[in-house]
Amino acid sequence: MSTPHLPGLSVILNNEFQEAPANTSATAGNVARIFDSLGIEDDTHLNFGRVPLAPGVAGFEEKRYWRCQFSQGLSLLR
Repeated sequence: MSTPHLPGLSVILNNEFQEAPANTSATAGNVARIFDSLGIEDDTHLNFGRVPLAPGVAGFEEKRYWRCQFSQGLSLLR
């Protein structure tokens, strides 16, 4: 699946996700890509990428989370 807004890597530090340091492995522990469609604004730069959907495809092992807005609040889905 292709995306025009591939997020950078985030890491859990002090019990919250923060931008991962440069050269962080995408498959390291406590590392994930967090897709947040509500965070995309008119001036958000394009960062084309792809999200592999099947085992055996390069990059499938990465953790990915999507922020979804619900009436009860914000959740992370994997």
